[in-house]
Amino acid sequence: MIGIKRLGVSPRWHVFWSLFGGVAWGVWMFFPELPLQASLIGRLMLFCPLVLFPLVLSIFAKTDTFAEADLHDWLSWIGVCAPFAAWLGVFAFAFPVGKVGAALACPWFFVTAALAHIGWKRWWRRGALLSGEMCVDAGCLYLLVGGMWFVITRAGHDLGYGHVIARLTAVHFHYAGFSAPVLAGLLGRLLSDKGGSVRRWYMYAALGLTAAPFLIAIGITLSPLVEFLAALFLISSVLTLAVLTVCWGLSRVTTSSLWMRWFVRVLLFCSSLCSVVAMGFACLYAYAEIAGVHLISIPNMLLYHGLVNALGFVGAGVLGWFFMSQSTELIHS
Repeated sequence: MIGIKRLGVSPRWHVFWSLFGGVAWGVWMFFPELPLQASLIGRLMLFCPLVLFPLVLSIFAKTDTFAEADLHDWLSWIGVCAPFAAWLGVFAFAFPVGKVGAALACPWFFVTAALAHIGWKRWWRRGALLSGEMCVDAGCLYLLVGGMWFVITRAGHDLGYGHVIARLTAVHFHYAGFSAPVLAGLLGRLLSDKGGSVRRWYMYAALGLTAAPFLIAIGITLSPLVEFLAALFLISSVLTLAVLTVCWGLSRVTTSSLWMRWFVRVLLFCSSLCSVVAMGFACLYAYAEIAGVHLISIPNMLLYHGLVNALGFVGAGVLGWFFMSQSTELIHS
């Protein structure tokens, strides 16, 4: 914890910014007339930097896989800068798309680049062995793509994909790209000593959450069929993760108190249940796209899939792992 202490960043710092961001985000959701020109897509994307990201950093700071001095220094600097970068990202929506909005989004891009640097160094030192830790590394790397698309969309560009798809891509890489692989990696630490079918199914989920976001991006560019198959791969991986969490992960939750243990279990169970609901809508939308029929619109996907995914699956999941990491030393590889 050398870097964290040197910069004066404590767990309370992360908790404060997450709570502050959560309250502000909730006000923003219920009062859309505030002078911020963000659609539901933008507000969903900002839920990750404002609320989830500080908690994820706190979880990372409690794990000995970030114990190397250089990684801790990077992590501590990110912890200091990320809240301010996230709020500049919020103010980017106070301006029309263009140079000012893009400039205000750039600090968040630099934060994602710094986290991607950590993910790359961890992956390079450990090697490309498929594991829970590789899921964490993949999440760190994918977040950089989300940060890049955030800047692109605030600049008013879409690179030929259309403005809606471009903004959805930014959201996609903050959740399916970053948050879901991190949740998978944390579960992998709990199940690290499991073998047999549990291990094989976990490897399937890890592979899907590591590879599918990239394959979906390729499919959007090259082939609707590739996009559909990659989406099914991602959906099945998330559902597998939910089953593994409920059937094997919950029983391994260990905390310093009984009530906290059950609280964490309830959060992780709700996260798993919400992932099933969210993936159900995603499967419906993927089928409608490949079949050429209109079953569910993008606004309804944002309302049902997006909110359930962000608040339920990822939100409850990150909160559960956060409370567990603060009350036990079990969250280690």
